[in-house]
Amino acid sequence: MNKLLKISIIGAALISSLNAAGKDDPLNYKVSFEALEMKYDNNKDKTFQWDMNAWLGQDLNKIYIYSEGERTKGETQSENQIVWSNAIAPYWDIQYGLGIDKTEENTKNWAVLAFSGMSSYFFEIRTAFLLDDNGNLGLRASAGNEFLLTQKLRININSELSAYSKDDEKYEVQRGFSSLSLGANLKYEITKEFAPYIGLSYDKSFGNNASSATSLLLGISIWF
Repeated sequence: MNKLLKISIIGAALISSLNAAGKDDPLNYKVSFEALEMKYDNNKDKTFQWDMNAWLGQDLNKIYIYSEGERTKGETQSENQIVWSNAIAPYWDIQYGLGIDKTEENTKNWAVLAFSGMSSYFFEIRTAFLLDDNGNLGLRASAGNEFLLTQKLRININSELSAYSKDDEKYEVQRGFSSLSLGANLKYEITKEFAPYIGLSYDKSFGNNASSATSLLLGISIWF
């Protein structure tokens, strides 16, 4: 409860500072669900997944919320971050804040330092460095791009990688490389804000419980 109160106070202070910047740089927002999807793997297991980000702010300074996770076999787990983002170069931001990982039984907090932006060939990249109160260092990196086939039809490719300095059995975290995900989907843009898609993903975990799976994806992406 105390942590929630602190976050609320910090958020209110940041919003106040944004509002004080003046009318030449108005306050804006965007909420994007990059993925709301069902995943069917080669073991015929069904998983609901989401990948969401939202921001509130101005051209150079914003508050971001990131959330991604899944629900399978009646259990939910997620990775969430709330960060303050500052522009440091054209198309690049530095972000710092709090990360919260949740499972059905446990919650882990991280300090977060991230770099987010667009690289050559229009790849959107985000690299987050994490530190928990046990001294575990984490790395979570993602990259993605969209290629237009027609005005409405496009191919999206994406990848995610995670690595850690220590094992954490509660969160299925392995020392070294922990997980890798590669995906591609074919998306049809009905409107700019709504696009259903079909795709494939390859997910691999490393360490003592190493496994891999290829899955069919059916989902939508929306923003407002």
